[in-house]
Amino acid sequence: MHQKKRRFIGRLLALSIVCSIFASCIVPAAAETSLPFTDLGDYQDYIPYVEYLYEREIVNGTSETTFGPNQTIQRYQIALIFYRTQTENTSAIDKANIPASSFKDLDGVMPEAQDAIAWAEYFGLLTGRGDGVFDPYAPISRQEVVTFLYRYATNIYNLSHTQLRGDSYYESLTGFSHTYDENGKIIEEGVANWARLSMKWAIDCGIIDMIGGDLAPKVGAQRIHLAKMFYVLLVDWLSEPVLIPGSDSVHMLTIHNPDAETSPTGRFISAWAERVTKASDGRLQFEILNGGLFGSPRDMYDFIVNGTCDIGWGLISYFPGVFEASEAISLPMLPLPDADIASYVFWNLYDEYDFLKPEFEGIHTLLLHAGAQAPISTKTTQFTAVDQFIGWTIQTNSMPQALFIQNLGAAPVSVINEQLYRAIENNIVNAAVVNWETIKAYQLYEPLGYYLDANIGVSGYFFAMNEKIYNELPTDLQAIIDECSGAAALEYVGSFWNDATSSVLERIKTDGDVIYTLPDAEQAKLQAVADKTIADWIARVQDGDKIYQAILDLIDRYKEA
Repeated sequence: MHQKKRRFIGRLLALSIVCSIFASCIVPAAAETSLPFTDLGDYQDYIPYVEYLYEREIVNGTSETTFGPNQTIQRYQIALIFYRTQTENTSAIDKANIPASSFKDLDGVMPEAQDAIAWAEYFGLLTGRGDGVFDPYAPISRQEVVTFLYRYATNIYNLSHTQLRGDSYYESLTGFSHTYDENGKIIEEGVANWARLSMKWAIDCGIIDMIGGDLAPKVGAQRIHLAKMFYVLLVDWLSEPVLIPGSDSVHMLTIHNPDAETSPTGRFISAWAERVTKASDGRLQFEILNGGLFGSPRDMYDFIVNGTCDIGWGLISYFPGVFEASEAISLPMLPLPDADIASYVFWNLYDEYDFLKPEFEGIHTLLLHAGAQAPISTKTTQFTAVDQFIGWTIQTNSMPQALFIQNLGAAPVSVINEQLYRAIENNIVNAAVVNWETIKAYQLYEPLGYYLDANIGVSGYFFAMNEKIYNELPTDLQAIIDECSGAAALEYVGSFWNDATSSVLERIKTDGDVIYTLPDAEQAKLQAVADKTIADWIARVQDGDKIYQAILDLIDRYKEA
Protein backbone atom coordinates (compact mmCIF):
# COMPACT_ATOMS: atom_id res chain seq x y z
CA MET A 1 0.00 0.00 0.00
CA HIS A 2 1.03 3.64 -0.43
CA GLN A 3 3.93 4.25 1.98
CA LYS A 4 2.26 7.30 3.49
CA LYS A 5 -0.83 5.28 4.34
CA ARG A 6 1.20 2.84 6.41
CA ARG A 7 3.15 5.63 8.08
CA PHE A 8 0.04 7.64 8.88
CA ILE A 9 -0.99 5.08 11.50
CA GLY A 10 2.29 5.53 13.32
CA ARG A 11 1.97 9.26 13.10
CA LEU A 12 -1.44 9.18 14.71
CA LEU A 13 -0.06 7.13 17.58
CA ALA A 14 2.82 9.54 17.94
CA LEU A 15 0.33 12.40 17.99
CA SER A 16 -1.23 11.13 21.23
CA ILE A 17 2.16 11.43 22.92
CA VAL A 18 3.70 14.58 21.51
CA CYS A 19 0.87 17.04 21.03
CA SER A 20 -2.37 18.27 22.49
CA ILE A 21 -5.66 17.22 20.94
CA PHE A 22 -6.46 20.67 19.59
CA ALA A 23 -2.99 21.75 18.54
CA SER A 24 -1.04 20.85 15.46
CA CYS A 25 2.20 18.91 15.88
CA ILE A 26 4.02 21.71 14.06
CA VAL A 27 2.71 25.14 15.02
CA PRO A 28 4.70 27.87 13.31
CA ALA A 29 5.68 30.73 15.54
CA ALA A 30 3.96 34.08 14.99
CA ALA A 31 6.23 36.45 13.14
CA GLU A 32 6.21 39.58 11.03
CA THR A 33 4.40 38.96 7.81
CA SER A 34 4.46 40.28 4.29
CA LEU A 35 0.72 39.64 3.91
CA PRO A 36 -1.16 42.66 2.51
CA PHE A 37 -4.18 42.07 4.76
CA THR A 38 -5.06 44.58 7.47
CA ASP A 39 -7.90 42.63 9.12
CA LEU A 40 -5.90 39.87 10.85
CA GLY A 41 -5.03 41.79 13.99
CA ASP A 42 -7.14 39.54 16.20
CA TYR A 43 -5.74 36.40 14.59
CA GLN A 44 -1.98 36.65 15.10
CA ASP A 45 -1.70 32.89 15.76
CA TYR A 46 -3.33 32.17 12.43
CA ILE A 47 -1.14 34.44 10.29
CA PRO A 48 1.42 31.68 9.47
CA TYR A 49 -1.40 29.44 8.20
CA VAL A 50 -2.80 32.18 5.97
CA GLU A 51 0.68 33.11 4.81
CA TYR A 52 1.50 29.55 3.79
CA LEU A 53 -1.65 29.20 1.69
CA TYR A 54 -1.52 32.74 0.26
CA GLU A 55 2.10 32.49 -0.88
CA ARG A 56 1.29 29.28 -2.75
CA GLU A 57 -1.81 30.84 -4.36
CA ILE A 58 -4.07 28.29 -2.70
CA VAL A 59 -6.20 31.05 -1.10
CA ASN A 60 -6.63 34.72 -1.94
CA GLY A 61 -8.00 37.69 -0.02
CA THR A 62 -11.50 39.09 -0.31
CA SER A 63 -9.86 42.29 -1.56
CA GLU A 64 -6.32 43.61 -2.00
CA THR A 65 -6.14 44.52 1.69
CA THR A 66 -8.63 42.21 3.42
CA PHE A 67 -8.66 38.48 4.07
CA GLY A 68 -12.20 38.32 5.48
CA PRO A 69 -11.32 36.01 8.39
CA ASN A 70 -14.91 35.71 9.67
CA GLN A 71 -16.55 35.17 6.29
CA THR A 72 -18.07 31.75 5.69
CA ILE A 73 -16.63 29.62 2.90
CA GLN A 74 -18.96 28.73 0.03
CA ARG A 75 -19.16 25.29 -1.58
CA TYR A 76 -17.46 26.28 -4.83
CA GLN A 77 -14.62 27.89 -2.86
CA ILE A 78 -13.78 24.69 -0.98
CA ALA A 79 -13.54 22.90 -4.33
CA LEU A 80 -11.12 25.56 -5.56
CA ILE A 81 -8.89 25.19 -2.52
CA PHE A 82 -8.73 21.42 -2.90
CA TYR A 83 -7.96 21.82 -6.60
CA ARG A 84 -5.17 24.34 -6.06
CA THR A 85 -3.44 22.14 -3.48
CA GLN A 86 -2.68 19.69 -6.28
CA THR A 87 -0.21 22.16 -7.78
CA GLU A 88 1.64 22.48 -4.50
CA ASN A 89 1.46 18.83 -3.42
CA THR A 90 2.72 16.40 -6.02
CA SER A 91 0.45 13.43 -6.68
CA ALA A 92 -0.47 11.07 -9.48
CA ILE A 93 -3.57 13.11 -10.34
CA ASP A 94 -3.77 14.36 -13.93
CA LYS A 95 -6.14 17.33 -13.95
CA ALA A 96 -6.36 17.50 -17.72
CA ASN A 97 -8.21 14.22 -18.16
CA ILE A 98 -11.09 14.84 -15.75
CA PRO A 99 -14.57 14.73 -17.39
CA ALA A 100 -16.93 17.69 -17.10
CA SER A 101 -19.05 17.87 -13.95
CA SER A 102 -22.49 16.28 -13.96
CA PHE A 103 -23.99 19.13 -11.90
CA LYS A 104 -26.56 21.26 -13.71
CA ASP A 105 -26.31 24.51 -11.73
CA LEU A 106 -22.76 25.67 -12.55
CA ASP A 107 -23.63 28.24 -15.23
CA GLY A 108 -22.03 31.54 -14.24
CA VAL A 109 -19.52 29.91 -11.92
CA MET A 110 -15.96 30.99 -12.76
CA PRO A 111 -14.22 28.54 -15.16
CA GLU A 112 -11.49 27.53 -12.70
CA ALA A 113 -14.14 26.73 -10.10
CA GLN A 114 -16.06 24.60 -12.64
CA ASP A 115 -12.86 22.66 -13.30
CA ALA A 116 -12.31 22.33 -9.56
CA ILE A 117 -15.83 21.04 -8.94
CA ALA A 118 -15.47 18.51 -11.77
CA TRP A 119 -12.14 17.35 -10.31
CA ALA A 120 -13.55 17.08 -6.77
CA GLU A 121 -16.62 15.22 -8.03
CA TYR A 122 -14.50 12.79 -10.06
CA PHE A 123 -12.41 11.82 -7.04
CA GLY A 124 -15.37 11.57 -4.67
CA LEU A 125 -14.40 14.54 -2.50
CA LEU A 126 -17.58 16.60 -2.88
CA THR A 127 -21.15 15.53 -3.41
CA GLY A 128 -24.20 17.46 -4.56
CA ARG A 129 -27.57 18.17 -2.99
CA GLY A 130 -29.38 15.65 -5.20
CA ASP A 131 -31.11 15.90 -8.59
CA GLY A 132 -27.93 17.16 -10.23
CA VAL A 133 -27.66 20.22 -7.95
CA PHE A 134 -24.30 21.27 -6.46
CA ASP A 135 -25.48 24.57 -4.87
CA PRO A 136 -22.11 26.29 -5.46
CA TYR A 137 -22.78 29.49 -3.51
CA ALA A 138 -24.25 27.88 -0.39
CA PRO A 139 -22.23 28.17 2.83
CA ILE A 140 -20.43 25.04 3.96
CA SER A 141 -20.52 23.80 7.55
CA ARG A 142 -17.56 22.74 9.68
CA GLN A 143 -18.66 19.11 9.69
CA GLU A 144 -18.93 19.17 5.88
CA VAL A 145 -15.39 20.59 5.63
CA VAL A 146 -13.84 17.89 7.82
CA THR A 147 -15.74 15.23 5.85
CA PHE A 148 -14.27 16.58 2.60
CA LEU A 149 -10.80 16.81 4.16
CA TYR A 150 -11.07 13.19 5.27
CA ARG A 151 -12.04 12.12 1.76
CA TYR A 152 -9.13 14.13 0.37
CA ALA A 153 -6.71 12.39 2.73
CA THR A 154 -8.09 8.93 1.95
CA ASN A 155 -9.13 9.21 -1.73
CA ILE A 156 -6.16 11.22 -3.03
CA TYR A 157 -3.36 10.33 -0.62
CA ASN A 158 -4.55 6.91 0.58
CA LEU A 159 -4.10 7.81 4.23
CA SER A 160 -5.82 5.78 6.93
CA HIS A 161 -6.93 6.45 10.50
CA THR A 162 -6.34 4.61 13.75
CA GLN A 163 -8.78 6.06 16.29
CA LEU A 164 -6.80 7.24 19.30
CA ARG A 165 -9.53 7.42 21.91
CA GLY A 166 -12.66 5.59 22.98
CA ASP A 167 -16.03 6.87 21.80
CA SER A 168 -16.75 8.26 25.26
CA TYR A 169 -13.99 10.84 24.79
CA TYR A 170 -15.45 12.33 21.62
CA GLU A 171 -18.96 12.22 23.05
CA SER A 172 -17.75 14.22 26.06
CA LEU A 173 -16.80 17.15 23.82
CA THR A 174 -19.43 19.87 23.68
CA GLY A 175 -21.18 19.80 20.34
CA PHE A 176 -20.28 16.22 19.39
CA SER A 177 -23.40 14.47 20.70
CA HIS A 178 -27.04 15.49 20.41
CA THR A 179 -28.67 17.20 23.39
CA TYR A 180 -32.04 15.78 24.47
CA ASP A 181 -34.89 17.02 26.65
CA GLU A 182 -36.49 14.93 29.40
CA ASN A 183 -38.75 13.25 26.84
CA GLY A 184 -35.88 12.10 24.67
CA LYS A 185 -36.50 14.71 21.96
CA ILE A 186 -33.45 16.30 20.33
CA ILE A 187 -33.25 19.96 21.28
CA GLU A 188 -29.79 20.61 19.81
CA GLU A 189 -28.16 18.51 17.14
CA GLY A 190 -24.54 17.46 17.42
CA VAL A 191 -22.33 15.94 14.74
CA ALA A 192 -24.38 14.23 12.03
CA ASN A 193 -24.02 10.45 11.76
CA TRP A 194 -22.44 10.73 8.31
CA ALA A 195 -19.75 13.10 9.64
CA ARG A 196 -18.79 11.33 12.87
CA LEU A 197 -15.90 9.27 11.52
CA SER A 198 -14.44 12.34 9.79
CA MET A 199 -14.88 14.47 12.91
CA LYS A 200 -13.06 11.92 15.08
CA TRP A 201 -10.25 11.91 12.53
CA ALA A 202 -10.10 15.72 12.49
CA ILE A 203 -9.98 15.81 16.30
CA ASP A 204 -7.24 13.17 16.43
CA CYS A 205 -5.17 15.05 13.85
CA GLY A 206 -5.56 18.47 15.49
CA ILE A 207 -7.26 19.74 12.34
CA ILE A 208 -10.33 21.26 13.97
CA ASP A 209 -10.41 23.82 16.80
CA MET A 210 -13.17 24.35 19.30
CA ILE A 211 -15.11 27.62 19.05
CA GLY A 212 -15.84 28.94 22.53
CA GLY A 213 -15.48 25.42 23.92
CA ASP A 214 -17.85 23.94 21.32
CA LEU A 215 -17.11 21.84 18.23
CA ALA A 216 -19.92 23.76 16.50
CA PRO A 217 -20.28 21.16 13.72
CA LYS A 218 -23.21 22.83 11.96
CA VAL A 219 -21.78 26.35 12.04
CA GLY A 220 -20.51 27.73 8.74
CA ALA A 221 -16.76 27.25 8.27
CA GLN A 222 -14.95 30.58 8.53
CA ARG A 223 -12.03 31.43 6.28
CA ILE A 224 -9.59 31.87 9.16
CA HIS A 225 -10.32 28.44 10.62
CA LEU A 226 -10.23 26.85 7.19
CA ALA A 227 -6.70 28.20 6.70
CA LYS A 228 -5.53 26.29 9.77
CA MET A 229 -7.40 23.12 8.74
CA PHE A 230 -5.68 23.01 5.36
CA TYR A 231 -2.29 23.98 6.78
CA VAL A 232 -2.36 21.20 9.37
CA LEU A 233 -3.36 18.64 6.74
CA LEU A 234 -0.94 19.78 4.03
CA VAL A 235 2.10 20.48 6.20
CA ASP A 236 1.70 18.23 9.22
CA TRP A 237 0.15 15.18 7.59
CA LEU A 238 1.17 15.19 3.95
CA SER A 239 4.80 16.00 4.60
CA GLU A 240 7.27 13.28 5.65
CA PRO A 241 5.73 11.83 8.83
CA VAL A 242 7.18 10.69 12.15
CA LEU A 243 7.26 6.93 12.59
CA ILE A 244 6.98 4.66 15.57
CA PRO A 245 9.13 1.55 14.92
CA GLY A 246 7.16 -1.31 13.41
CA SER A 247 3.99 0.70 12.86
CA ASP A 248 4.31 0.83 9.06
CA SER A 249 3.46 -2.87 8.90
CA VAL A 250 -0.13 -2.25 10.08
CA HIS A 251 -2.93 -1.44 7.65
CA MET A 252 -6.18 -0.06 9.08
CA LEU A 253 -9.23 -0.53 6.85
CA THR A 254 -12.78 0.71 7.38
CA ILE A 255 -15.78 -1.56 6.86
CA HIS A 256 -19.24 -0.05 6.48
CA ASN A 257 -22.18 -2.15 7.66
CA PRO A 258 -25.61 -0.55 7.09
CA ASP A 259 -27.17 -2.91 9.66
CA ALA A 260 -26.84 -3.15 13.43
CA GLU A 261 -23.80 -4.76 15.07
CA THR A 262 -26.01 -7.56 16.42
CA SER A 263 -27.61 -8.31 13.04
CA PRO A 264 -26.53 -11.30 10.91
CA THR A 265 -24.55 -8.83 8.81
CA GLY A 266 -22.79 -7.35 11.82
CA ARG A 267 -21.95 -10.78 13.23
CA PHE A 268 -20.62 -12.02 9.90
CA ILE A 269 -18.46 -8.96 9.28
CA SER A 270 -17.01 -9.18 12.80
CA ALA A 271 -16.20 -12.87 12.33
CA TRP A 272 -14.61 -12.24 8.93
CA ALA A 273 -12.50 -9.35 10.24
CA GLU A 274 -11.27 -11.43 13.19
CA ARG A 275 -10.18 -14.22 10.85
CA VAL A 276 -8.32 -11.82 8.55
CA THR A 277 -6.59 -10.04 11.43
CA LYS A 278 -5.50 -13.36 12.92
CA ALA A 279 -4.28 -14.73 9.57
CA SER A 280 -2.25 -11.56 8.97
CA ASP A 281 -0.67 -11.65 12.45
CA GLY A 282 -2.27 -8.29 13.20
CA ARG A 283 -1.00 -6.50 10.09
CA LEU A 284 -4.57 -6.02 8.87
CA GLN A 285 -6.83 -4.20 11.33
CA PHE A 286 -10.42 -3.09 10.81
CA GLU A 287 -12.63 -0.29 12.01
CA ILE A 288 -16.20 -1.58 11.60
CA LEU A 289 -18.81 1.16 11.27
CA ASN A 290 -22.18 -0.38 12.06
CA GLY A 291 -25.65 1.05 11.70
CA GLY A 292 -25.29 2.97 8.44
CA LEU A 293 -22.87 5.55 9.84
CA PHE A 294 -21.92 6.86 6.39
CA GLY A 295 -25.41 7.15 4.95
CA SER A 296 -28.18 5.31 3.16
CA PRO A 297 -27.74 1.60 2.29
CA ARG A 298 -28.67 2.58 -1.27
CA ASP A 299 -25.35 4.46 -1.45
CA MET A 300 -23.18 1.49 -0.46
CA TYR A 301 -22.02 0.58 -3.96
CA ASP A 302 -20.91 4.18 -4.60
CA PHE A 303 -19.21 4.32 -1.18
CA ILE A 304 -17.07 1.33 -2.13
CA VAL A 305 -16.29 2.58 -5.63
CA ASN A 306 -15.28 6.10 -4.58
CA GLY A 307 -13.41 5.02 -1.44
CA THR A 308 -15.73 6.56 1.15
CA CYS A 309 -15.19 3.25 2.89
CA ASP A 310 -12.55 0.61 2.16
CA ILE A 311 -14.93 -2.35 2.43
CA GLY A 312 -18.71 -2.51 2.44
CA TRP A 313 -21.67 -4.86 2.51
CA GLY A 314 -24.84 -4.25 0.55
CA LEU A 315 -28.13 -5.63 -0.74
CA ILE A 316 -28.02 -6.42 -4.47
CA SER A 317 -31.62 -5.32 -5.06
CA TYR A 318 -30.98 -1.77 -3.76
CA PHE A 319 -29.15 -0.97 -7.01
CA PRO A 320 -31.56 -1.36 -9.94
CA GLY A 321 -29.82 -1.57 -13.28
CA VAL A 322 -26.42 -2.30 -11.69
CA PHE A 323 -26.87 -5.97 -10.78
CA GLU A 324 -29.53 -7.08 -13.26
CA ALA A 325 -28.01 -10.51 -13.91
CA SER A 326 -27.06 -11.00 -10.26
CA GLU A 327 -30.68 -10.58 -9.20
CA ALA A 328 -31.30 -14.02 -10.72
CA ILE A 329 -30.70 -15.40 -7.23
CA SER A 330 -33.96 -13.66 -6.18
CA LEU A 331 -36.18 -15.35 -8.79
CA PRO A 332 -39.40 -16.56 -7.14
CA MET A 333 -39.86 -20.05 -5.74
CA LEU A 334 -36.38 -21.36 -6.52
CA PRO A 335 -35.82 -24.56 -4.47
CA LEU A 336 -33.33 -22.94 -2.09
CA PRO A 337 -34.04 -24.41 1.36
CA ASP A 338 -31.81 -22.19 3.50
CA ALA A 339 -29.16 -19.46 3.53
CA ASP A 340 -26.29 -21.97 3.35
CA ILE A 341 -27.29 -23.52 0.03
CA ALA A 342 -28.49 -20.18 -1.36
CA SER A 343 -25.07 -18.68 -0.56
CA TYR A 344 -23.12 -21.54 -2.12
CA VAL A 345 -25.24 -21.27 -5.27
CA PHE A 346 -24.86 -17.49 -5.53
CA TRP A 347 -21.09 -17.39 -4.94
CA ASN A 348 -20.38 -20.20 -7.37
CA LEU A 349 -22.67 -18.66 -9.98
CA TYR A 350 -20.24 -15.71 -9.79
CA ASP A 351 -17.03 -17.68 -9.34
CA GLU A 352 -17.50 -20.48 -11.89
CA TYR A 353 -19.32 -18.60 -14.65
CA ASP A 354 -18.79 -15.29 -16.44
CA PHE A 355 -22.38 -14.02 -16.34
CA LEU A 356 -22.08 -11.88 -13.20
CA LYS A 357 -18.46 -10.73 -13.26
CA PRO A 358 -19.01 -7.68 -15.52
CA GLU A 359 -21.41 -6.25 -12.92
CA PHE A 360 -18.66 -6.19 -10.31
CA GLU A 361 -15.93 -4.58 -12.39
CA GLY A 362 -14.39 -1.64 -10.55
CA ILE A 363 -14.66 -3.23 -7.09
CA HIS A 364 -12.86 -6.20 -5.58
CA THR A 365 -15.51 -8.82 -4.79
CA LEU A 366 -14.91 -10.64 -1.51
CA LEU A 367 -18.16 -12.60 -1.29
CA LEU A 368 -21.64 -12.93 -2.74
CA HIS A 369 -24.12 -14.69 -0.51
CA ALA A 370 -27.85 -14.95 0.13
CA GLY A 371 -30.38 -15.15 2.92
CA ALA A 372 -33.38 -17.38 3.55
CA GLN A 373 -36.60 -17.41 1.56
CA ALA A 374 -39.13 -14.60 1.96
CA PRO A 375 -42.79 -15.07 2.87
CA ILE A 376 -45.60 -12.69 1.90
CA SER A 377 -46.40 -10.99 5.20
CA THR A 378 -49.51 -9.03 6.19
CA LYS A 379 -50.96 -7.41 9.28
CA THR A 380 -54.37 -9.06 9.48
CA THR A 381 -55.07 -10.97 6.25
CA GLN A 382 -54.66 -14.69 5.65
CA PHE A 383 -54.87 -15.47 1.94
CA THR A 384 -56.69 -18.57 0.73
CA ALA A 385 -56.66 -17.91 -3.03
CA VAL A 386 -54.22 -16.36 -5.50
CA ASP A 387 -56.77 -13.94 -6.97
CA GLN A 388 -57.04 -12.25 -3.55
CA PHE A 389 -53.74 -10.49 -4.29
CA ILE A 390 -55.30 -8.46 -7.10
CA GLY A 391 -55.18 -4.73 -6.33
CA TRP A 392 -52.90 -5.07 -3.29
CA THR A 393 -49.86 -2.87 -2.71
CA ILE A 394 -46.91 -5.11 -1.83
CA GLN A 395 -43.42 -4.02 -0.80
CA THR A 396 -40.33 -5.48 -2.45
CA ASN A 397 -36.89 -4.18 -3.40
CA SER A 398 -36.11 -6.89 -5.95
CA MET A 399 -36.80 -6.66 -9.68
CA PRO A 400 -37.67 -10.38 -10.08
CA GLN A 401 -40.02 -10.19 -7.11
CA ALA A 402 -41.55 -6.98 -8.49
CA LEU A 403 -42.31 -8.86 -11.74
CA PHE A 404 -43.86 -11.64 -9.66
CA ILE A 405 -46.07 -9.16 -7.77
CA GLN A 406 -47.20 -7.57 -11.05
CA ASN A 407 -48.07 -10.99 -12.44
CA LEU A 408 -50.21 -11.55 -9.34
CA GLY A 409 -52.19 -8.45 -10.31
CA ALA A 410 -50.78 -6.44 -7.40
CA ALA A 411 -48.66 -3.27 -7.34
CA PRO A 412 -45.01 -3.55 -6.23
CA VAL A 413 -43.65 -0.71 -4.08
CA SER A 414 -39.99 -0.24 -3.14
CA VAL A 415 -39.45 0.62 0.53
CA ILE A 416 -36.02 0.20 2.12
CA ASN A 417 -35.91 -2.04 5.17
CA GLU A 418 -35.18 0.84 7.55
CA GLN A 419 -38.52 2.48 6.63
CA LEU A 420 -40.65 -0.65 6.31
CA TYR A 421 -41.96 -0.85 9.89
CA ARG A 422 -43.63 2.54 9.55
CA ALA A 423 -44.88 1.76 6.03
CA ILE A 424 -46.62 -1.37 7.33
CA GLU A 425 -47.91 0.28 10.48
CA ASN A 426 -49.38 3.22 8.54
CA ASN A 427 -50.85 1.02 5.77
CA ILE A 428 -48.65 2.59 3.10
CA VAL A 429 -48.19 -1.00 1.91
CA ASN A 430 -50.69 -3.83 2.38
CA ALA A 431 -48.07 -6.57 2.48
CA ALA A 432 -44.31 -7.10 2.35
CA VAL A 433 -41.94 -9.57 0.70
CA VAL A 434 -38.93 -9.61 3.03
CA ASN A 435 -36.81 -12.45 4.35
CA TRP A 436 -37.27 -13.92 7.82
CA GLU A 437 -33.98 -12.45 9.02
CA THR A 438 -35.12 -8.97 7.95
CA ILE A 439 -38.36 -9.45 9.87
CA LYS A 440 -36.23 -10.17 12.94
CA ALA A 441 -33.66 -7.41 12.40
CA TYR A 442 -36.26 -4.66 12.06
CA GLN A 443 -38.81 -6.15 14.50
CA LEU A 444 -41.41 -6.36 11.76
CA TYR A 445 -43.11 -9.15 13.70
CA GLU A 446 -44.66 -6.39 15.82
CA PRO A 447 -46.95 -4.88 13.12
CA LEU A 448 -47.22 -8.13 11.13
CA GLY A 449 -49.42 -11.09 12.05
CA TYR A 450 -49.80 -13.44 9.04
CA TYR A 451 -47.05 -15.04 6.96
CA LEU A 452 -47.66 -16.94 3.72
CA ASP A 453 -44.68 -19.34 3.64
CA ALA A 454 -44.35 -19.76 -0.13
CA ASN A 455 -40.64 -19.32 -0.98
CA ILE A 456 -41.17 -16.02 -2.77
CA GLY A 457 -37.42 -15.54 -3.15
CA VAL A 458 -34.12 -14.94 -1.38
CA SER A 459 -32.12 -11.74 -1.18
CA GLY A 460 -28.61 -11.55 -2.62
CA TYR A 461 -25.85 -9.63 -0.87
CA PHE A 462 -22.38 -8.41 -1.85
CA PHE A 463 -19.32 -7.91 0.33
CA ALA A 464 -16.67 -5.98 -1.57
CA MET A 465 -13.58 -3.79 -1.29
CA ASN A 466 -12.43 -0.63 -3.02
CA GLU A 467 -10.28 -1.88 -5.88
CA LYS A 468 -7.60 0.80 -5.53
CA ILE A 469 -7.16 0.16 -1.81
CA TYR A 470 -6.92 -3.57 -2.44
CA ASN A 471 -4.35 -3.16 -5.21
CA GLU A 472 -2.13 -1.01 -3.01
CA LEU A 473 -1.86 -3.63 -0.28
CA PRO A 474 1.25 -5.82 -0.23
CA THR A 475 0.62 -8.96 -2.28
CA ASP A 476 0.83 -11.23 0.75
CA LEU A 477 -1.95 -9.27 2.47
CA GLN A 478 -4.04 -9.36 -0.69
CA ALA A 479 -3.67 -13.12 -0.65
CA ILE A 480 -4.75 -13.32 3.01
CA ILE A 481 -7.89 -11.29 2.35
CA ASP A 482 -8.78 -13.49 -0.63
CA GLU A 483 -8.05 -16.72 1.25
CA CYS A 484 -10.41 -15.63 4.06
CA SER A 485 -13.16 -14.63 1.63
CA GLY A 486 -15.12 -16.43 -1.09
CA ALA A 487 -15.28 -20.18 -0.49
CA ALA A 488 -13.73 -19.87 2.99
CA ALA A 489 -16.40 -17.39 4.13
CA LEU A 490 -19.16 -19.61 2.74
CA GLU A 491 -18.39 -22.12 5.48
CA TYR A 492 -19.97 -19.88 8.13
CA VAL A 493 -21.79 -16.91 6.56
CA GLY A 494 -25.09 -18.74 6.08
CA SER A 495 -25.22 -19.78 9.73
CA PHE A 496 -25.83 -16.21 10.88
CA TRP A 497 -28.84 -15.85 8.59
CA ASN A 498 -30.16 -19.32 9.46
CA ASP A 499 -29.86 -18.55 13.18
CA ALA A 500 -31.83 -15.33 12.70
CA THR A 501 -34.51 -17.22 10.76
CA SER A 502 -34.88 -19.86 13.49
CA SER A 503 -35.05 -17.16 16.15
CA VAL A 504 -37.78 -15.11 14.47
CA LEU A 505 -39.86 -18.19 13.62
CA GLU A 506 -39.82 -19.11 17.31
CA ARG A 507 -40.78 -15.54 18.24
CA ILE A 508 -43.70 -15.53 15.78
CA LYS A 509 -45.02 -18.81 17.18
CA THR A 510 -44.65 -17.54 20.75
CA ASP A 511 -46.63 -14.41 19.84
CA GLY A 512 -49.42 -16.58 18.49
CA ASP A 513 -49.15 -15.23 14.95
CA VAL A 514 -49.91 -17.37 11.91
CA ILE A 515 -47.49 -19.01 9.45
CA TYR A 516 -49.48 -20.80 6.78
CA THR A 517 -49.49 -22.19 3.22
CA LEU A 518 -52.07 -22.08 0.44
CA PRO A 519 -54.29 -25.05 -0.45
CA ASP A 520 -52.65 -27.32 -3.03
CA ALA A 521 -54.69 -26.07 -5.96
CA GLU A 522 -53.92 -22.43 -5.14
CA GLN A 523 -50.26 -23.24 -4.53
CA ALA A 524 -50.14 -24.67 -8.07
CA LYS A 525 -51.54 -21.36 -9.37
CA LEU A 526 -48.90 -19.48 -7.41
CA GLN A 527 -46.22 -21.70 -8.97
CA ALA A 528 -47.64 -20.89 -12.42
CA VAL A 529 -47.25 -17.18 -11.65
CA ALA A 530 -43.64 -17.84 -10.59
CA ASP A 531 -42.99 -19.78 -13.82
CA LYS A 532 -44.34 -16.90 -15.89
CA THR A 533 -42.19 -14.46 -13.91
CA ILE A 534 -39.06 -16.52 -14.57
CA ALA A 535 -39.90 -16.61 -18.28
CA ASP A 536 -40.41 -12.83 -18.28
CA TRP A 537 -37.08 -12.32 -16.51
CA ILE A 538 -35.24 -14.62 -18.94
CA ALA A 539 -36.66 -12.65 -21.88
CA ARG A 540 -35.41 -9.29 -20.58
CA VAL A 541 -31.92 -10.22 -19.27
CA GLN A 542 -28.97 -11.08 -21.51
CA ASP A 543 -28.14 -14.80 -21.21
CA GLY A 544 -31.11 -15.11 -18.86
CA ASP A 545 -31.83 -18.70 -19.91
CA LYS A 546 -28.22 -19.75 -19.35
CA ILE A 547 -28.07 -18.03 -15.97
CA TYR A 548 -31.27 -19.73 -14.85
CA GLN A 549 -30.04 -23.14 -15.96
CA ALA A 550 -26.72 -22.57 -14.17
CA ILE A 551 -28.64 -21.82 -10.96
CA LEU A 552 -30.66 -25.02 -11.27
CA ASP A 553 -27.47 -27.04 -11.88
CA LEU A 554 -25.82 -25.50 -8.80
CA ILE A 555 -28.91 -26.14 -6.67
CA ASP A 556 -28.81 -29.80 -7.65
CA ARG A 557 -25.12 -30.00 -6.77
CA TYR A 558 -25.42 -28.46 -3.31
CA LYS A 559 -28.72 -30.06 -2.31
CA GLU A 560 -27.09 -33.44 -2.94
CA ALA A 561 -23.94 -32.53 -1.01
